Amino acid sequence: MLAHKTGLFRVMSGPDAAKVQRLRNAAQALGLSWPDSTSLRDYQRTLDPADPQQAALMLEIRRAGNGASYQPYQEGVVPWHEAMAATYAHATA
Repeated sequence: MLAHKTGLFRVMSGPDAAKVQRLRNAAQALGLSWPDSTSLRDYQRTLDPADPQQAALMLEIRRAGNGASYQPYQEGVVPWHEAMAATYAHATA
């Protein structure tokens, strides 16, 4: 849909700086190493849901995000869903 410049997208912004710091504190409390130079988005991609500590942090990351909403296509605006880490078009039958 994005390539055709049309559609309704599910969007969600990421957590603010204070929430990211709380997530860093949670990672430390869970015994996880999160380098200062690594963004939340990049760090999240390294987490393994099969590991209980990492799965717990993944849940906290999801909860730290702002609520999702819908956004119609707008020229020049990339509709981004932070939890999906992608452009996301929500469709149901």
